Amino acid sequence: MALGKIVAACLSICLCINAEAQLHFSVEADFLEEITDGKTINILSKGHLSYHQGCQILVQEYVLPTTITTVVRQPQIKQSILYQAVNAGFAATSATDYNFEPVAVAKRGTSAITTYKLPPQIADTLLKHNQTIVCKIMTSQTGNRLDAEIMFDKNDSVIGKTFYYDYETIGGVDFPTRTISVTYGEKELYVKNIYSHIEFDKFEPDSSKIYPTEAFQRDSLCEEEGKTFYNGLFAFYKRIISPQDIQQCSFYPSCSQYSKITFSQNGFFYGFADTFDRLLRCNGIDKNGYIFDENRNRLIDYPLKRKK
Repeated sequence: MALGKIVAACLSICLCINAEAQLHFSVEADFLEEITDGKTINILSKGHLSYHQGCQILVQEYVLPTTITTVVRQPQIKQSILYQAVNAGFAATSATDYNFEPVAVAKRGTSAITTYKLPPQIADTLLKHNQTIVCKIMTSQTGNRLDAEIMFDKNDSVIGKTFYYDYETIGGVDFPTRTISVTYGEKELYVKNIYSHIEFDKFEPDSSKIYPTEAFQRDSLCEEEGKTFYNGLFAFYKRIISPQDIQQCSFYPSCSQYSKITFSQNGFFYGFADTFDRLLRCNGIDKNGYIFDENRNRLIDYPLKRKK
């Protein structure tokens, strides 16, 4: 059963080594953002967003309230909806990018409610510097779409909520074209975002104007070639190898999605090792040590966030 998957993994490392290219995915969209206290609109922003995974750059081009272009890098970039779209999709919460671990899964109607918590050692370290950090996140997911996230502080008080609406399937990704976030503090603040003209995997050579260096352009070209190769490799796996094995992956997220996540956040070597290990474990035999999601009838298994 696992023979086909092992062959696919071996083929993956041979081809990746020859390609000598990193992965590259990109997404861009127009946005309209309103920030309000529930009575009046305090801030209205409008513009264009683009995110390049290989370069880890989020470019924000505003036309309202004023014309300006900004460039965002880590760690703020992880809060972008575009980052989430190309790195994990909306079948998974971005909490895993911040070292949160799933600790419980429950079924509520057609939705799966998952609870994530920061490991105690990480939470204790962060609380020494900031007493208002998010220590727990609860998510609601229906199928492969994230419906809502609720953030809690160390006292289990709600400090924020985000809701995802009006999904459209674009470039093979289920993308929420409308989001509403609520922040609780001295007063409640509501942030509504509407996204339009969304495009995936559109490489923009003009982005080199922001960083017009030869090295940046060379790396971008390499990443674009890697994107084409990587997508082709997974198409080969899904169409040729996967049908010969079990009809449904034993885990959530699926093996292909798991591989994309670990390659994205851990780099090539850990990404390959994690993918190879996952393919060997995807047999449904050993269920010990995993959280079982009754709604999806699968075992929850996200890749570890490794230090680079």
